[in-house]
Amino acid sequence: GREVARVAATQPAAQIAAGGVAAPVGEVVGEVTESPTAAMLASMLTGGVVGARRGEQEVAPTRQAVRTESQNAYERATQAGVIVSPTSLQNLLAKIEADVNKLGYRESLHPTVKGVLDEFKKDVQQPRTLDELETLRRVIANAAGSKEKQERKIGREIMSSLDSYVNKLDAPDLIAGNKAGIGELRTARNLWSRNAKADVFEQMVDRAQTTGGSVYTQSGYENALRGEFRRLANNETRMRQFTADEQAEIKQIARGGNLQNMLRIMGKFSPTSVIAAPLSAGTGYVLGGPAAAVGVPVAGMAARRASEQMMQRQVDDLINQILMGRPLQRGEPTMFNVPAAGRGLLAPQVEVE
Repeated sequence: GREVARVAATQPAAQIAAGGVAAPVGEVVGEVTESPTAAMLASMLTGGVVGARRGEQEVAPTRQAVRTESQNAYERATQAGVIVSPTSLQNLLAKIEADVNKLGYRESLHPTVKGVLDEFKKDVQQPRTLDELETLRRVIANAAGSKEKQERKIGREIMSSLDSYVNKLDAPDLIAGNKAGIGELRTARNLWSRNAKADVFEQMVDRAQTTGGSVYTQSGYENALRGEFRRLANNETRMRQFTADEQAEIKQIARGGNLQNMLRIMGKFSPTSVIAAPLSAGTGYVLGGPAAAVGVPVAGMAARRASEQMMQRQVDDLINQILMGRPLQRGEPTMFNVPAAGRGLLAPQVEVE
């Protein structure tokens, strides 16, 4: 008993997760089988599986760290004499104006975009350093984050064009710069690209958190976020900014894996509203009586939570991979968590007559 208590006292986060799922599973198994041994075994196995951990993963830099290093590299490139010519910037502006007109841009209908283009026109009249172009990108972000759908779409197109332009800058676009400066420029634009791509996903997460509860009352945040990834995966223009590996990850998140999709289906029995709760309990009662009337909603809630966590991990891994500039290294996973299994062993409270 002391040994079980000692082991169960470790890894508190795993204990919380294991206890919340193992207890109801043990109770349902005990009710159905009328066996306290089966109930304890079911709880122990459930706790061990729920508490299983992926291998330790190396820590990726934060967006702020990547942004800061990008700015430092731009400053070093500027100090080395790298300055972008007005002619090159004016060619970029002409391309952007043609593109936004195709998207239906009108000054009177899209005032935020007009402000961005006016600022752009002023900036391209003079040579610009690379950190000045980053400041311009922040101005463009106002339009890309507009509440008006069409204006937001146009703003994102402008931002995508600027990011692509900076990533492809070369000697013909510059009026000054030496070999060392070009090297710093390559470093800076690589970091710029990584930060810009991570920003895309963090904006998607933010929008999903905002709309998840109001638009998808039953399925919530997960469906809202999956919808964001589907729209991105189906947009060929926006997908071009990502590498082939990153595109594959985006499509995988949009589609969902077999296990995740199965958990999502089970999660529909989660009692998350006054309508879903009686339906879930009623379905369980029809299938297995009073025990299942409790077990089905609990299982649905656990499945929904597991599905949401699985998707969030996928998104976090993708963002971290982009910030690192390569896939993150991970240690060997723990397929069965012994401390969490001990917590599951203590979870059931089965009454036997």
